[in-house]
Amino acid sequence: MNVVDEVIGFASDYVNNVSHRTTERNNKINQAYRQLFGVNVQTGCGTCIVEAVIKIIKSEKMAKCDYVLKPGVFFRGFNLKPLCKWTLTNELAEAYLRLDPGNAKYFSVIPKKAVRVEPKLEAKPERKPVSVISTEEAQTIVNETVTEILAPKKRRTKRKVKKDVE
Repeated sequence: MNVVDEVIGFASDYVNNVSHRTTERNNKINQAYRQLFGVNVQTGCGTCIVEAVIKIIKSEKMAKCDYVLKPGVFFRGFNLKPLCKWTLTNELAEAYLRLDPGNAKYFSVIPKKAVRVEPKLEAKPERKPVSVISTEEAQTIVNETVTEILAPKKRRTKRKVKKDVE
């Protein structure tokens, strides 16, 4: 059993009961914190150690996921919980990949045991037959359209302003 798992095992007792806060446990918390974050905890402050325990627990919950999102990615799907690096779980990541396999480009790590989903085949729209017109008909349509476009616009008539005569 590694130090981090040991700290997680006694974390609830440590946080809730002051009598369980021993020097030995403080040292274990410091070791686990240094292992995860590379920095020592201020062992003289009881609040700092409790916050370190909470931070260790949170980091372990996040580390359980096999998927890793690229930085800045945020998904929002219909009937699905929003997905970002803080809410990432294996189930949620697989749900978004099932929804659209193209979402794989937003993950920096996808485990090999991941569920493979067949890409959706998009139905191509049927082409409607185009009616064929003669060149003369096309020329007349073009000429009519051009004359409508180039016709001068009607100008607005100025309103006569009534002057009050006193």
